[in-house]
This record gives sequence, structure tokens and C-alpha cells, in this order.
Amino acid sequence: MKRWVVTLTVASLGLAGALGRAQLPMGDEDLRVDGELIVVACFAAPDERIGPLAARRLSSRRRAEDRCRAAMHAFVDDAMDRVMAPPDVASRVHERLAGAVAVRVRPLADASAAVELSLPLSALRAVAPLEGVPW
Repeated sequence: MKRWVVTLTVASLGLAGALGRAQLPMGDEDLRVDGELIVVACFAAPDERIGPLAARRLSSRRRAEDRCRAAMHAFVDDAMDRVMAPPDVASRVHERLAGAVAVRVRPLADASAAVELSLPLSALRAVAPLEGVPW
């Protein structure tokens, strides 16, 4: 049994190395503007009160997605504060963050998950074409 676990671990490490770190987020990665996308990755542990493994995995994925969305909201808040955007513009930008999609999900053996969300900058430009913002 132990030989199988060691083999699986070595194989999974080889797969992660082959795909590259950007392909499989292992944990939190700072929000960044990557070309025409805003990208952020977050890690979350499952809710320990949940019993079934599938439900625990889903809870950790949702928690990680929530953390990513919170990071995006903070990023937008900082940008809107710097340019002193009107509240209605800031509100429309925050509404667009709901369109962020999970591009990569890495489920981990303990039912935790790392999730990477991205959002096209064009979605923000459409509602807030302002000078001095990162989009």
C-alpha cells in the first residue's frame, strides 16, 4: 500500500512539473493583470462540520472562489479610490466582477482546493473607461 502512495505522489509531482506552476495553482497567488485578464488564485480548506467527502470538496472550492472574488473586489476598490470614481461607476464595476470564471481548480487530497479565477479587462473597460486605472 505504501509503495502505491509513493508512486502516486511521484507521478503527481511529475505531472505538476510538466504542466507548470501556472497551470495548477497550489495555493494563494497574488492578483495580477496578465495580458488582457485579471487573474487570482486562492486556497481554502473545507468546512470540517461537513461529513461526505464530495460535499467537503465543494465547500472548499466555493470558499476559495469567495476568497478570489474578495481579492478582485479589493483590487477594484483600490483602483476606484485612486481615481476618485463616482459611486455609480464603482458600483457597475463591482457588478461585473460576478462574471469572473474559475479557469483552474486543483482539488487536494484532504478535500481542500486551490481555485484560479479570471476576468477579462474588457468587461471593466466597458463600464469604467477611466484614466489611471489598471484596465
